Amino acid sequence: MTLPFPLLLAARYLRSSRRDAFVSLLSLLAAVGMVLGVAALVVVMAALSGLQRFLREDVLARTPHLEIELPAEADSEAFVAELATEPWVVETRRMLRARGWLVLGSAVRKVSIVGFE
Repeated sequence: MTLPFPLLLAARYLRSSRRDAFVSLLSLLAAVGMVLGVAALVVVMAALSGLQRFLREDVLARTPHLEIELPAEADSEAFVAELATEPWVVETRRMLRARGWLVLGSAVRKVSIVGFE
């Protein structure tokens, strides 16, 4: 039974005799270090992939795909009820946008307020 060349080379350097013990130890440490490095890379890539998918789903869930601004005199209740009957509408929410001031001690900051029903 003949082994492939990389395995023969690895076996040669991992077999130790009295005078080659240090080379065998270094080869073993290098191999273990590479295995740990690759395992760490695989774990980090899997975690980042899951985090990326979670963030994308979370951002898309919170971002409206369509915003409709009605005039002040429009009946928003009737419009929302009529819009909700359409088959392509998944969800309707009313959104409030306003501007205001945030006061903390003597500091005053201008803020934008966005609220969902």
